[in-house]
Amino acid sequence: MTADKGQRSNFGSSWLLDPDKPWYHVMPRSGWLNDPNGPIWYKGRYHIFYQHVVGSSEWDWAMCWGHASSADLVHWAHEPIALEPTPNKFDAAGCWSGCSTLNSDGTPVIMYTAVRLRENPGLPLPPSASDLGLQMIESQCAAVCSPGDDHLVTWTKQSRPVIELPPPNEGLVGFRDPYIIQRGVDGKHWKLLLGSGVKGKGGTLLLYTSENLLDGED
Repeated sequence: MTADKGQRSNFGSSWLLDPDKPWYHVMPRSGWLNDPNGPIWYKGRYHIFYQHVVGSSEWDWAMCWGHASSADLVHWAHEPIALEPTPNKFDAAGCWSGCSTLNSDGTPVIMYTAVRLRENPGLPLPPSASDLGLQMIESQCAAVCSPGDDHLVTWTKQSRPVIELPPPNEGLVGFRDPYIIQRGVDGKHWKLLLGSGVKGKGGTLLLYTSENLLDGED
């Protein structure tokens, strides 16, 4: 069921007075919510992002990153949508789950799975060796917070994916949900884990390393 504009407006006006509202849980005023993403502490506030479809109570391809912040993990302020799909780009069908971290210069960075449908006219299909045969094509993309934005409300997507395609000829069944591990003991390399699976065997993790957070390597 999808609420019409009038229903959404009425719901929004009564939301704060709803006695059944879960006060100690983050929730949008309306729309779909699932996976919490990218919790981070920055400049005196906690930030949590989440998978969000605006104006619908059902899952849909138009997945965004909702955003809320708090000084105490109890009282939450709703922030503007952090990420939303861009037509004819790698994330045209959705900005799926991911994580956040601070780059080497202290700048907040979001890493997320960008999804486009196979029929997307803006981009070619992947080569057969890296084509998982799914309805959607997944790539790992990044967005960087604008300089001086202490509230993390303005993000600039990188023009190209950090990791565009899965490794070839591995029989994988998924390529999503990046998680960044801070630099290792050598102080040089970032590590990134990706959720995946191998046909007939089960789930697995893919490990990538790079000296530059925004450049992925096998």
